[in-house]
Amino acid sequence: MGAHTAHPPLHTAEHLLTRLLHERFPDLTDFQTRLKSRKGVISFTYGGRMTEADRLALEQALQQISADALPVTVGFLPRAEAEARLPNMFQVPDDADPVRVVRVGEGEKVADERACIGTHVANTAEIVNPRLPTLREEEPGRWRVTLVVG
Repeated sequence: MGAHTAHPPLHTAEHLLTRLLHERFPDLTDFQTRLKSRKGVISFTYGGRMTEADRLALEQALQQISADALPVTVGFLPRAEAEARLPNMFQVPDDADPVRVVRVGEGEKVADERACIGTHVANTAEIVNPRLPTLREEEPGRWRVTLVVG
C-alpha cells in the first residue's frame, strides 16, 4: 500500500493503479511500493511482456477515474467479511477487527476497495494530472512503474 502518511492524492492514485495493474495483469506478485511527496514507484514481479501501449492504457484509465470525480470514503468491516472481500488482507495485522476500509466510488461504480490506514482524498477529482512516465523491466521478470500526480 505505501506509506500511510503519503500525500493523499498520490496514496489514493496508488490504490487505483494497483487495482488497474491487477485487472490488466492478474498474475502480478510481490508488490513493493515507495511513495514520496508527489511521486511513487511500484515494483512487482510479472513473467509476461508489458508494452508502451499497456503503459498508455493504464495511464488513461487512471486519468479517467480521476476525471469521474468518484467519492472516496472510509468505513469499517468485521474481519471475516473483510477477508472474504478485500484483496490485501495479507497486509492487515491478525488482531485487527474491525478492519478499516477505503472505498473509491459507490454503487455500480466502485473503482477500488481495500484495507488501509492511510490518508486519502475525499474525491478522485483531487488527483490532479496522474501520469505514468515510465513502465519498464528492471531485470528479467521484475517490473517498475513510476506514478506522478500534480
